[in-house]
Amino acid sequence: MVQQPRCARDTKNKIEPIFTRHQAGLFALSDDVTEWADCGQKSPRRVVNEIAEYNWRKPKTGMPAHWPSALMKRFEHKRRSFLFTAHNAERTSDFAEGSIAGRGTIPSSALAIGHGEHLLHFRDEGNVFIKLGSDTGSQNLALGTQQVIAGTGIPVHRHFNMDEVFYVLEGRGTVILNDVRYVFEKGAAVFISRNTWHAFENPEHELLLLWVVTPAGLDGFFRETCNAPGAPRKQLSPERIKEIALNKYGTEYR
Repeated sequence: MVQQPRCARDTKNKIEPIFTRHQAGLFALSDDVTEWADCGQKSPRRVVNEIAEYNWRKPKTGMPAHWPSALMKRFEHKRRSFLFTAHNAERTSDFAEGSIAGRGTIPSSALAIGHGEHLLHFRDEGNVFIKLGSDTGSQNLALGTQQVIAGTGIPVHRHFNMDEVFYVLEGRGTVILNDVRYVFEKGAAVFISRNTWHAFENPEHELLLLWVVTPAGLDGFFRETCNAPGAPRKQLSPERIKEIALNKYGTEYR
């Protein structure tokens, strides 16, 4: 009896994986039954060749005879597309510098803890550090950290155009997403899609949050409403802050 290749079981749908790019720059096969490790580090070409040989030698079961060849073409297309992109990246450093056609070059940067644009939040004077945003040339992404003093929290609001991710660097508390409460602690990650009402409560513990928004915008709101250390406090009423948030940054507070 012919043994079916370990990487390919049952049907075509289970052995037609999708290429993804591993964070280390290597290929990986992202499918529940075709993990790269399960294939013994075999190349996609070898896997498909083994599948084709198996189908040629096994009794006919009605499986289309041409699909291994078609699958190989898809593998080759993905592989060549990736290698072409990687080659261009090495040649032009477009990946490293974030060059975008028509938008100039966004310089890469590596900022240490405590570096970036330092502000004091208008509500609790917690430290806000903007690491990346529109002022650094990134219109599609903004990133920074926010210290939330114990007992102050973040009031209920939503962003019309921004998706947001928080990673909890320190502290614990409760996040409210569309009126549903979730307890979190250090190491938790919270994804907030646009138009989702959300808030943070931290009655006992100070929070240190890493925030990422796409597109950029939260950085501009912080810059306009918060204060640089040592600078005179901006005289903005809560109503005026809500107007700025809504009219300029697509953010609505309840």
